[in-house]
Parts: sequence; structure tokens; C-alpha cells
Amino acid sequence: STLEELARVGDLLSSLKSFSLYEDVNPKALVIDEFLEDFVTFARRDLQDRGISLVSRAGARGAAAHADPRALRQALVSLLANSMDAMGRKGGAEISVETGATDGVIVLEVRDNGPGIPQEHLESLFKPFFTTKSTGTGLGLVIVRKLLARMSATISIESEYGVGTCAAITLQRVAQ
Repeated sequence: STLEELARVGDLLSSLKSFSLYEDVNPKALVIDEFLEDFVTFARRDLQDRGISLVSRAGARGAAAHADPRALRQALVSLLANSMDAMGRKGGAEISVETGATDGVIVLEVRDNGPGIPQEHLESLFKPFFTTKSTGTGLGLVIVRKLLARMSATISIESEYGVGTCAAITLQRVAQ
């Protein structure tokens, strides 16, 4: 209907406004485990209200990433929102956010035990306007990938249908 289309356009505009791609991204040395602790504290209550437990596993051992904290927070909020939407209100719903560091990179993973993504949808996840949600804009992951690219970071998504999904953000590590 026309009303549904207007609502979709409204959603589209608000998601674009939530973080303009023309805003400056200012990467700095960000101690990723400290960032994660703050983020989880901020996000946990919202998730608990929806019956989803949020687990964090800080494994980067004080390593710093080349990242803009505001842009990284926006990316994580978008990934958490996707997980929450996918899980609905099923019992035992859990999202974990984990960090790990190797020589040149820090990996930040957002993993859920939701329904997973069907194989045929996986290759379309980063295409503009591709969505499986009734109210989705199909721009969330497009914006996330662009934000991350501006920090020389990447994102990949793996999913097993019926088991869950893992989004992995790879950030450039700051030499210490």
C-alpha cells in the first residue's frame, strides 16, 4: 500500500540520517577491550528488556585499533539490531561480542544463536536495498561496510541456517 511505502521511505531517511556517510570519521588509537566494555554496558539493558542475554569476551589484551569510536559504535548497534530482529522473542536468545588480536589486526565478532541466514541470501547482504525484513531498508549493512571502510576496516558475515550468524569486523591494529 502507499502508506507502507511512505513508512518505508521514512525508515530509509532516518537510517541515512542516523549516520551521514559525509560525516568525518576520525580514527584514533582505540583500546578495543575498553571500548567493548563501555559498549556492552550501554547495550545490555536494551537487550535484556527483549529477553536476549549479551555476553562479552575481551581477548585483545589491551591492543589498540585504528578506529573512530562513534562510527564503530554505530556499526555495532546496527549489527546488534539485525541480530535482535532475527531472533525475535525466542527463549535462550544470546548475542556474544568477542575481541581477539593478532600481529596486524584486531577482530571484533558479533555472534548470535538466531535462526541463521539462508545460503541464497548470504551473497546479497551488502547489496543496497536488499532486505528480508518487512520494514527493512536494505541499507544497514551497506552503511556499516562504508563506515568501516573509511577506517580501513572490513566486515564479513558467516551464517549457518538454524544455528546462528557471526559478523566479523577486522580493524587495523595500532603498533605499540
